[in-house]
Amino acid sequence: SQGLPRCTDQAAMRPPLRQHALAVRGGGPAEPDLHIAGKLFPALRKTVISGERLSEALAKVLDAAALADLAVIAALWLLADPLLRGWRRLHREARAAPWDRSFARLWARGLRRLAATMGALYVLDLGCLAAQTMGVPLGRDDVPLLAASFLYPVWFGRLASNIKRRALRVYPSREGPVAPNGDGKVLVYDRLCDVALAVFVGVVILELLSLELGVAFASLVAVSGASSVVVALACQEPLKHVINGLLLTFSDKFRPGDEISFGDVAGTVVNWGWFDTKIRQYNERTVVVPNGQIMNSKLINISRQRWGQYKTELRLRLEDGPIMDEVVAAIRKAVAPHAISRDRNVWVHWRRIDRDALVVVVDVKLPVPSGTTAYHELVERLNANIVRAIKEAEADLCLPTSRRI
Repeated sequence: SQGLPRCTDQAAMRPPLRQHALAVRGGGPAEPDLHIAGKLFPALRKTVISGERLSEALAKVLDAAALADLAVIAALWLLADPLLRGWRRLHREARAAPWDRSFARLWARGLRRLAATMGALYVLDLGCLAAQTMGVPLGRDDVPLLAASFLYPVWFGRLASNIKRRALRVYPSREGPVAPNGDGKVLVYDRLCDVALAVFVGVVILELLSLELGVAFASLVAVSGASSVVVALACQEPLKHVINGLLLTFSDKFRPGDEISFGDVAGTVVNWGWFDTKIRQYNERTVVVPNGQIMNSKLINISRQRWGQYKTELRLRLEDGPIMDEVVAAIRKAVAPHAISRDRNVWVHWRRIDRDALVVVVDVKLPVPSGTTAYHELVERLNANIVRAIKEAEADLCLPTSRRI
């Protein structure tokens, strides 16, 4: 017996992990070295491992779960779509607009989202009940009520936003019913309604949370008012871009899809955001420009131009002076069929005599807007006609010389 180690010696010879396991099971005085799980691990050791509390929590969850509530949620999820389709058929609204573009489809989607929200809150309520039964610390007993105070107003705001957007799609404008992004004023109304809905939903959430948490909403506004000055100063530049974006949309200077030009930027408007605008340039590169920069620039909307201008300066030889009348008449005859002379004359004139050339200026109005593909094709045709007319008049363009100053 003297050769065998004692029990205390065996305990001292055990590795630290073994001693820690014995301490967890109550077999030793060692203190567990817990860091991250220092609070969570003891709670799980006292609750989840206990079979009695687990069975008690399961029994309470089964008693609290009512089949009638689950049936209502499932019926709302499954029957919202077919019931509203049948209602449209009974009222003969299916012929007015297809299902994908109807208000009934929006209500069906909204009711299905309501059912999903109700189901999530129901599961959360049962989970909190089971956690409280097993002794898991939640901090508050009204977690499901707080979640409901947030989720239900968000659901209502989302449904109202979708209905608002659908209503704006049939907004009467000069071009007829258009999408919200098709008319500048409609886009302004859409964004202002979104802001109003966001403020309304936020106020409702704060009011409901104040009832549950016991914090007065007025005091919260008073406290936040002191910090609003600092926030306003920090957000001065983004707010300026937002205001300029609203002014751009309300003035209807351009729309998504228009071809615009300002400064050194020219291209097609791809997206029109709150803070900036994305423009796809002619080299297929997309540039993001702040709305404030666009508002302060001289902008040309190429897509809204109805006419174009062709202006060029021709330099003919000095020896062609005796036949300049015939040359000018031939050039005027070549450009007249492609120009508009209704409210403007076809300007083809011999303007001046330089040291090395006779200068003829051609300035006409074209029936296509500048910058478009049709405009460049028409300019190419006019250039060919002018060169051909000069040759037919037995004249020629002069070569540049060192005397041209």
